[in-house]
Amino acid sequence: QKLVPTQEYRHDTDWTQISAGNGYTAAIKSDGTLWAWGYNAYGQLGEGTTLRRLQPNQETTHSTTWKQVSAGYYHTAAVRSDGTLWSWGTNGSGQLGDGTTVQKLVPTQEYRHNTDWKQVSAGANHTTAVRYSGTLWAWGRNNFGQLGDGTTVGKLIPRQEVMHHTNWEQVSAGASHTVAFKRAGRIWAWGNNDTGQLGIDSATIVRRLIPTLVAATLVTDWKQVSAGADHTAAVRSNGTLWAWGLNNLGQLGDGTTSTQILPTPELMGDMDWYSVNAGNSHTAAVKSDGTIWTWGSNNFGQLSDKTTNTNPNPDPTRILTW
Repeated sequence: QKLVPTQEYRHDTDWTQISAGNGYTAAIKSDGTLWAWGYNAYGQLGEGTTLRRLQPNQETTHSTTWKQVSAGYYHTAAVRSDGTLWSWGTNGSGQLGDGTTVQKLVPTQEYRHNTDWKQVSAGANHTTAVRYSGTLWAWGRNNFGQLGDGTTVGKLIPRQEVMHHTNWEQVSAGASHTVAFKRAGRIWAWGNNDTGQLGIDSATIVRRLIPTLVAATLVTDWKQVSAGADHTAAVRSNGTLWAWGLNNLGQLGDGTTSTQILPTPELMGDMDWYSVNAGNSHTAAVKSDGTIWTWGSNNFGQLSDKTTNTNPNPDPTRILTW
């Protein structure tokens, strides 16, 4: 266990994108190769075995055209530069989208073999993705309506969201909810809402089976959103950062541990946030000056403050370089 930032084993200097899953990590290099390491009991590393790896291992196809990767709970999904979408790992809920529930140890193309996938997000047991046509598709577990197709029936192949809109820009899959924003800059959410993670304008916290606008309907400048396990965080074009949902460990960064069912600005009210990533019970964000800030749970040292303090940390804290 490490309590401060630690460089990967190879000390390579050409990584371009990274995604942290549940006990494992996947990343892409500038040469288009994809590597993964960590827990691998379900083949989520994509290198053909179920053996854990303590250092980066390349996926089995050795492709050099990987563009974006997303690590979920026990499955991984990635898009290549040719627009194809591949996934691997556990598949008991059909989260690989290949029409089966059979576990895959190597990258497997989604059932429809489409060639215009733009971005993918792997959740706990479901997967969501946006195509260049602006349509949004989802597959896998759907017990809370997290696929957005108007039902609670799971899907083994990609299924378009019920409204069939064509202006989706980015999507993020959480544990049992999904959030996305459109080119018009508004955020929509659907699925489980038992902790207010959908952020919809409602006095009750009930699930939604179809995409529903978050409470801040007049806000049209959202530029990035991230779904955690039971909370959501997002950044606006004006540089402000907002979060909503479960806050028992301070994962919303608003200085409290009170759950919020509506979008709430982070404590400092800064206007220079660049991007945010919501985890299981903590949140990390980057500012425009390149500094990293974290808040929420720290039982495993995920806040990088040299401790494993189990007390909630509801205040954004800068990660320092030692």
